[in-house]
Amino acid sequence: MSQLKGVRHPLVSALLSGIVWGIGFIMTIFAFYHFSGLRGAVTKVLGTLEEVRPAGEAAFSFLKVAGKGYSFASNLVDKGVNAITPTKDAGEEVRKVTGRTLADFFTGKALPNQT
Repeated sequence: MSQLKGVRHPLVSALLSGIVWGIGFIMTIFAFYHFSGLRGAVTKVLGTLEEVRPAGEAAFSFLKVAGKGYSFASNLVDKGVNAITPTKDAGEEVRKVTGRTLADFFTGKALPNQT
């Protein structure tokens, strides 16, 4: 007798309210990201990372050449460089894929369909 007359399906009501609250939350986060200046900061950080990347390559090359300058260390440097290079190359590929994905996400571009 004390039931609410408008609520016949509490599961559907809970589902719909969850969807509405979820959309509201996502829209709030998007609005904050878009209008607060965070979007510009992310774009600047991604650009800065691209500028810093060649400096890391130069440092790696310098260490390789400097290490080979010592006659006793040449063999150790060659072994170290040979051990690091595959990991560095794999990391570079992961960085490229991650960078493209993040750039697409932050710029709002849709990812291409994989068919």
